[in-house]
Amino acid sequence: MKKKDKKIKSTTDVERILTDLVIDENGPGTILRDFETMLDFVAEQKPVIGSKNKMLTGKTPIELNSRLTEPLQVDLKRPIQKSFPNVNGLYLLLRTTRVAKIDLENNKYRIVPNEDVLKSWRSLNPVEKYFTLLEAWWFRGSLEIIGESDTGRYNGPLFRWKKFDEYTSGKDIVTIQNDADFSGYLRYLPGRLFLSLLNLFGFIDLEYGDPEPGKGCNLLSIRKNSLGKAFLIFLTDGRFVSPEKGFHIIFPSRIDDENEPFGKLQNRFSPYFKDWKNNLVSPEQEIKEGVFVLNVSLGRAKRTFAFPGDLTFDFLAETILNHFDFDFDHLYKFIYENDIGKRSFINHPYMEDPPLADETPIKEVFRTPGQIVLFLYDFGDNWEFIVKLEEIGDIDPDLKKPKLLQKTGKAPDQYPDWDDDDFDDD
Repeated sequence: MKKKDKKIKSTTDVERILTDLVIDENGPGTILRDFETMLDFVAEQKPVIGSKNKMLTGKTPIELNSRLTEPLQVDLKRPIQKSFPNVNGLYLLLRTTRVAKIDLENNKYRIVPNEDVLKSWRSLNPVEKYFTLLEAWWFRGSLEIIGESDTGRYNGPLFRWKKFDEYTSGKDIVTIQNDADFSGYLRYLPGRLFLSLLNLFGFIDLEYGDPEPGKGCNLLSIRKNSLGKAFLIFLTDGRFVSPEKGFHIIFPSRIDDENEPFGKLQNRFSPYFKDWKNNLVSPEQEIKEGVFVLNVSLGRAKRTFAFPGDLTFDFLAETILNHFDFDFDHLYKFIYENDIGKRSFINHPYMEDPPLADETPIKEVFRTPGQIVLFLYDFGDNWEFIVKLEEIGDIDPDLKKPKLLQKTGKAPDQYPDWDDDDFDDD
């Protein structure tokens, strides 16, 4: 039986709820138990993930869902990771904390424990783990990591939560059945993933029914509780500033650098949680020295280069274009997924947003064999060169300039529709 919620009428009530809160393996919510279950599953199975979307494949999401504290029921022939919002949310946290990483093994991508970060995780107490996961979601949890579009820092979890609270103002229990408008609203804002994470952290309680034939999990109702209300008030200062400025959110909804240390919420919460002394330590990825073997393809045309790691992306762009018989006179950018799965860019030197290609050595991005970087050239014609890292080694330790190792296929014409008439002065 659930404890009766304490009413919140003042700031004192919020502080009382925080002071009385006990965080351990049993609560609030099931987040710590379920996250440990996922860590154990990854260590045991080293599950295969998709080569393009880097998501759990096959029956893996089904098995993982069955191991969680509150498994969700679906009636789908081929459920995928997104069919289980609880699994999807835990996977997001797994990537953003970096306690697991992506490895290429026998031409298959797998998610495996990241031992250096996992050691730090194991050293934390339940309070520290709880807030680590909360920060991983709120500040690092870009939806790009799970294959969804992300509208940016002004649509982060705190903003979504506050908007949802406003939309359901005056309702402690929100019934979803027979309310088509509300069901449609939930699909986009805040979304099933968001609600599932709120539930995992103990901020709301979700009630599910049996799934309808051929459909996914059947959410019946959402119940707000005093813990969620207290956290939301505490983190937003309980104020709506204006329609233009939105809610007064004490903390930003995104951080600009995923390498920022954990502990952003510590000063705010430490008066109420004396056990919060340490934070997760996530060492930066090792930069490997040597010669990088890069396979570059454009359609059926392929070129393989030995490329010194100290040379920049601007040098790489010029090398690629020269060997595909393209002019080097348009803007470009390199697009890749960083180590947590978020899309990142290396921009042309004439563009405003760093990092810039003439200042960034390729060794700072290319880390693991099998890694793919997209070279997008000419923002009008949008030529897409696929750059794949084959290996890093010392095949030619004295190499100072790029070396063409292999060439197959004829490169397409850069301007296939142009002819002399296009330049006729008459």
